[in-house]
Amino acid sequence: MFESALKLSPKIRKFTSHVDILIESSRYTLETLSNPKDFGELFKLRHQAFLKGRKVKLTKRVLPLDLDKYDSVCDHILIKEKASGEIVGTYRVLSSLYTDSFYSENEFDLSPFLSSASGNVLELGRACITPAHRNGFVLDLLWKGVGQYCLKTQAKYLFGCASFWDTDKIKTLELIKYLKDEGHELKSFNINVTKKFKWKNNFSGEVVAKQEHIPALLKSYLKAGAKVNLEPAYDKAFKCFDFLTILDIDEMTSFFRKRYLKD
Repeated sequence: MFESALKLSPKIRKFTSHVDILIESSRYTLETLSNPKDFGELFKLRHQAFLKGRKVKLTKRVLPLDLDKYDSVCDHILIKEKASGEIVGTYRVLSSLYTDSFYSENEFDLSPFLSSASGNVLELGRACITPAHRNGFVLDLLWKGVGQYCLKTQAKYLFGCASFWDTDKIKTLELIKYLKDEGHELKSFNINVTKKFKWKNNFSGEVVAKQEHIPALLKSYLKAGAKVNLEPAYDKAFKCFDFLTILDIDEMTSFFRKRYLKD
């Protein structure tokens, strides 16, 4: 049913990858999506990760799938379990080599960044792993895929949104204070939140920095050396705060560079 509906889209039906990647382990295969038939399973996996069980206010959503206009112009990094052939992990990559439109632009004015950033920039998004395979090895494999994509496209920057799945503004302010106190603030590019995603912060009291609020994805970006725009976007539909992160490849931590940026 889902696959038949997706075939109605010419862009999906004629999809081809821009960059080919293949990494194998004893249990998994990592590759960039090249067979349009994989889209149905991919979009169902993302729906399970981001939409199922959440009271998301979206319009015109008929099928239990997560997809948007960027899926036909990006590359999709997939991890498949060899025994079952199932997709168990994914990362979406939008490269400035192949598009000038990015998902994060819906929430942030990226023009100061995109106009001044030299070289290829990659937007990472829609990262998810199925619960049964959510372990360090699979996460490590996803990062290896990202690293290979960086090498093949000679990327200069990685950027994207990391979601804090909570509507509690005090917790959000505690997270912001922690990021600022620990030196993770993005001080370049002067990026602002778009009007639709601005949030009103009327709290004037003191907050305590709390590390425990850091989402797992944001924690990974920080370990890689990314900086965070401390004004988050408030996504009313998904009921979360999105933090824009930017990583200059030249400032990547030595651990990530040695582990993931090697041929």
